[in-house]
Amino acid sequence: MFLLALSGGRVAPRFGSHSFGDASTFASLAANIVLLFLAVAALLVASAAYREAHDSGVQQQQLFEAQQSALAESRESLTSAVGQLNEQRKVMAATLDTVTQQLKAVQDAHEEELRRIARRPVIDIRVGEITGSQLDALIRVDIDAQGYTPIDFLVVNTGNADLQAPTVIVQAFPPTVFVDQRGTHILERPDHNVLQLSAPDVKARGEPARCAVDVKVPLDTSEFNMSVSVFRQGFSAVTRNFRFAAGRRLRQTKF
Repeated sequence: MFLLALSGGRVAPRFGSHSFGDASTFASLAANIVLLFLAVAALLVASAAYREAHDSGVQQQQLFEAQQSALAESRESLTSAVGQLNEQRKVMAATLDTVTQQLKAVQDAHEEELRRIARRPVIDIRVGEITGSQLDALIRVDIDAQGYTPIDFLVVNTGNADLQAPTVIVQAFPPTVFVDQRGTHILERPDHNVLQLSAPDVKARGEPARCAVDVKVPLDTSEFNMSVSVFRQGFSAVTRNFRFAAGRRLRQTKF
């Protein structure tokens, strides 16, 4: 057909009343029509492919956006969860700090209670300035013109806790030896050889508490004993015994 077109139909044989050129023209027209249909079909196929690709792209874009939205929501949820965890951590830290402080307070109180229990007064009883082994020996005292001899009993605390407001009982033997508080002489009272005193607080390693008494010694008594007891509720009583010898008897001065 290409050769026929180049020769202008001169070499084309004759078929009836129509020349070969007319046949080639018709064939060319038919081929062009076929090519046009093919082009249109190709265009339709390409358009369908483009539309499908476009729809697929749109779907993928929508899917991507949905995934991004889901990721954003997940990120927000995770951020919220992290914030809640941080708040819970702060609350737990504050609670732990409070519990730690309470535990320390309990431990300090327990240790202080143990130290308090370990602290205790240690009481010793002395006579005036007499100390040591002299307290176990025979102590000689002078008797005034009224038959009284002043004796100062000292309650000493060598422990590490105070003894608060103890009670002191002074008892003389034989019973004919009377005991009165210093400067307060009662002529007649029951159990005149026993005297109960309320002593001041005995400070730990502090000044001793002084219990001043006047002892009335009969003329026929040359030696007598004195028992001094210190006690208080919750404290084991301490008792000390002393031996005295009646020394000089001073005569009453006449005016």
